[in-house]
Amino acid sequence: MTMLFTPGPVKLTDEIRIAQSQEMISHREQRWSELYGGLVERFKKYTNAQEAYLVTGSGTLGIEMNILNCVRRGDRMLTLANGEFGKRFAEIARVHCDNVEEQKTEIGKGWNLERTKAIIDDSSARGVGVFGMVYNETSNGTRNHIKEICLYAKKKGMRTIIDGVSAWPATELDIKAMGIDFFSTGSQKAIAAPPGIAMLAVSKEGAEFSEKRAEPIPSFYMNMKKHRKFFVEKKQTPFTPAVSLYFALKAAFGHLDAEGGPRGCEHRHMKAAQFTQEWAQMNNMGVVAEPGFRSNTITALWTDKAKEIKKQMRERYDIEIATGMGETKEKMIRICHIGNFTQQELELVLEKVGTLK
Repeated sequence: MTMLFTPGPVKLTDEIRIAQSQEMISHREQRWSELYGGLVERFKKYTNAQEAYLVTGSGTLGIEMNILNCVRRGDRMLTLANGEFGKRFAEIARVHCDNVEEQKTEIGKGWNLERTKAIIDDSSARGVGVFGMVYNETSNGTRNHIKEICLYAKKKGMRTIIDGVSAWPATELDIKAMGIDFFSTGSQKAIAAPPGIAMLAVSKEGAEFSEKRAEPIPSFYMNMKKHRKFFVEKKQTPFTPAVSLYFALKAAFGHLDAEGGPRGCEHRHMKAAQFTQEWAQMNNMGVVAEPGFRSNTITALWTDKAKEIKKQMRERYDIEIATGMGETKEKMIRICHIGNFTQQELELVLEKVGTLK
């Protein structure tokens, strides 16, 4: 069986895999309301959100749903990028907003308040009212300091949107304490369920804005008002969900709770990241992300043999790792310690990479 150490989808436990094979139920009956309502309430508690939505679709759908419910066509929006997914965030924003200002920094360099304060100050002074960025840059394993940045952006009067697809629950998250209005992640990453559910957490301020905005929300499927109405009235979704995936997500939430909740998951991933970074140092492989900004879920390493290492890992050992993306596709490998991996499996992957470097 192929060992997955890619950014997702990730390996499923037997319990999670079997859960999605349960007998189908109607999405308009009480059993579904109990399942969906219970999952939403758990996700709200995990993230300290006012509202939560678990929508059939990819993680990218979650990002776009948050943006189009938070951003109006004539708004001015600031985005920060340090990799391919930061760039994608800005691309999605431009679909729904005519005035997107994108600030970029080099690959491996993280964003913190010191590096963003002047940018936010300048943007705020010019009437920019929305701020957005990626929490964990999947393409190069860089973790941005979103708490201090979002709290400052909120202080300047901005609504905040965070793409946390490869971050939660392996990285700290409390959207209320961290100044986040709209947050999203995907079921196939660190929560380690099958792909296909976009998971959104919304603050009180964010929910009020999306509900009271006068401008039409430019989507039929991703209109948060529709999802809100169906949940409040029926604990249901407005459109047919991929029911089997929600059975699997319930099992994944159970696995998360058994691990000690999000904090336990965060601790396990943090230890794996530290172990991988120490291995890289001992084996003279440079970590792409600078110290203090390194991901809990993805370690990217510089190498001029990226394509060959990936190929040999698959053909010799039946292990899947990732290379870089975009301009770094052949310049780095990404070892993705995310989801349902064990320490023994991680050590095996590193051992095999070490024979090929």
